[in-house]
Amino acid sequence: MLILLATHISRCIATDGVGEQGIKLGIIGTGHIGKSLATKLSAAGHDVKVANSRGPETIGADVLSWGARAVTAQDAASNVDVVILSIPPTGIQ
Repeated sequence: MLILLATHISRCIATDGVGEQGIKLGIIGTGHIGKSLATKLSAAGHDVKVANSRGPETIGADVLSWGARAVTAQDAASNVDVVILSIPPTGIQ
């Protein structure tokens, strides 16, 4: 599994899909950057799971509109090719 900080993701993942199924991604953090990544990567055909600190029921429909799935942070980091941490550095413990 590859873990990336959101500030470096554009260099590492193409947004045009990879094969027919794309990459399995877990995004932890649904602020401006996490939301944008979830939307664009889902629209490009990747399998995207998103999580935040408040729980999956608090993730807005706009984030999920292109097929991303709301999950817990533990689920977002499970059974994926890449985990993207889109949280402020102060949120990393």
